[in-house]
Amino acid sequence: DVAVCINAQFYGLYTVDVDGTVTVPGYEWDGVSFPPTVAQIGLPFSSLVQPMNLDVDVHTGATQGIQKQVTTLSLSLYDTLGCTVAPGTNSDGDPIKPQELNFRDPNALLTAPQLFTGYRQIKDFAGSIGLDVPILIYTDGPLPLTVLGVAIGYNLSGVP
Repeated sequence: DVAVCINAQFYGLYTVDVDGTVTVPGYEWDGVSFPPTVAQIGLPFSSLVQPMNLDVDVHTGATQGIQKQVTTLSLSLYDTLGCTVAPGTNSDGDPIKPQELNFRDPNALLTAPQLFTGYRQIKDFAGSIGLDVPILIYTDGPLPLTVLGVAIGYNLSGVP
């Protein structure tokens, strides 16, 4: 199966026919009732970035052994269309409270968005409280994600 994105939105998994074509219901190459669209077809995969745990603060020094809660993320992204952030995983390995970043202009929903390069800040990041406060940055669709840097804002809450 291949993953199909139309106008940078995941549309589903489809099978490649013997002649190399992929038929997507609702979209035709001839006689399209919608404006021209952009389709991307590729292998379905997931990309995951998990920064190292931060145990140093420039103001307080070493924070190892002190409980922390991540409250803000600032991401430096390059040519990105798919990005979700989460404060860790549950016991099944599924992300907890994922927040998908939107790169689409709400006034241009029928056209493919431009690749995003720049900074994106998540001010209401729902990080868990603990000694090890993981951050997951991922995409689970065939959309590009390139993370150049991560800046983290957090609160210290004392020793356990």
